Amino acid sequence: MALPLDHRLASASTVTVADVIGDPWIGVPEGYPLDRVLTTMSLVSNVRAEVVHRTVHLPLIENLVATGHGVALLPRTSSSQRAAGRFLLKPLSDMKAGRRIEALMRPERAARGVVRITLDALVAESGAAH
Repeated sequence: MALPLDHRLASASTVTVADVIGDPWIGVPEGYPLDRVLTTMSLVSNVRAEVVHRTVHLPLIENLVATGHGVALLPRTSSSQRAAGRFLLKPLSDMKAGRRIEALMRPERAARGVVRITLDALVAESGAAH
């Protein structure tokens, strides 16, 4: 969860769906993966999220949150590099969201060094994110 620095939950270590579902939301277009998470949040809480702006441009979403126009769901790994002093990132304690990455290859390709390095990096990153 991305929150403005002065949000009422700024001092909380985590937030719940009930904590934020009634806030104004900055979202991605309908049907995008982050929008599916927000839709699930609305279904679980039985409260329709009020999306005040939608865009595919994540830096714009960050700027809108930073200037207090709403809250948003943002990818932790990319947004954390730009959050410091601008907006807060808080984990949702009662909702899991993530990506599933699969690697499919033929055995002779899997034996290549560059492929092994890439797979090892993906595995290492997925372990670091949990």
